[in-house]
Amino acid sequence: MTKNLCLIKDKYNKQDITGYGAVDYNFLIQQNFISTQEYIDFLNSVSPLVSKYNIYNYDISNIIINENKVYKIHPEADPYQPITYINFQDLQKYCYWLNCQSLKILDEILQDNPVYIRNMNDEFWIPSYNEWYKAAYYNFKNKSYWCFPNSSDQPPNDDEIVNIVSDYGVINAGLKFYHILWDPTCKYKEYQIAGGSFNRNKLNAKSGTKHTVSDKYRSNYISGRLCKKSETKSLTLVLHDTYGDGWQNNHLLITDANHKPLSDQVTLVDGYGPLYFNIDVDLIERYVNIKYISESKNTYENHYEVYDTKTQECLYKSTLYEKPPENIIIKLK
Repeated sequence: MTKNLCLIKDKYNKQDITGYGAVDYNFLIQQNFISTQEYIDFLNSVSPLVSKYNIYNYDISNIIINENKVYKIHPEADPYQPITYINFQDLQKYCYWLNCQSLKILDEILQDNPVYIRNMNDEFWIPSYNEWYKAAYYNFKNKSYWCFPNSSDQPPNDDEIVNIVSDYGVINAGLKFYHILWDPTCKYKEYQIAGGSFNRNKLNAKSGTKHTVSDKYRSNYISGRLCKKSETKSLTLVLHDTYGDGWQNNHLLITDANHKPLSDQVTLVDGYGPLYFNIDVDLIERYVNIKYISESKNTYENHYEVYDTKTQECLYKSTLYEKPPENIIIKLK
């Protein structure tokens, strides 16, 4: 699977006026669609099971050819283009494979689970409509939503042929290819798509617009991408005050690499401490900033430490009887 992933954070965001988009956890989503080459690699990896579970189909032969159970790119196809001619069931098998990486286990899963089962403990999963909606339309700067997935309330002009990018960095979250999405309310014989496509009216990419198609439907304008669990690192901050009257109005603010707050103000209201504060930070952030904001006197009374919650390794300790630095950087890996 591609290594290019976008972190969809700002958890507990409110839903759009359409009723969609609220997600109460951070997650990763592929920046690009699954490529044709990635799907070829999948077919070759599960070759012994392809016929048994109809993983290779007549439609996909338009872009992938089968030569004695060895799968190759069609001479007229582009291996870097999004995989097309797949449906929900095909994407389901691809997702299961990424999670298990075992032919034996995959065989058992496909025998027992003909209908997609989403396990939140899995590393990869098919996006729900809310997850994709947030990745495509959410404007995290203004805590609002765009009408179209090009970070605009208007669709792009007809002469704009460049790739479009959402606020979270997702490339072509709409307008180029419909996305295959997971909707538990869909009936067994259908699946959900959304986002519009190159051969449809651009209004099909407007927020809140979605469609259902037959479970067997495949096309050259439908593709997919997967979500991935975001690994986190837990940090513990320990606050002290040498005089015993708390930090007054002084406080800490934890921000990401772009200085966007990851927490509310952290402070010791009264007493000597210690006050313990835990925060989980997504590893994809690479590092966090801890800012010391001084709004009262006697800053030399305040000091704090930062620990890796799991290992209890001390990652930082401010100097006793000195004002804490205005900003420190904690590396997450």
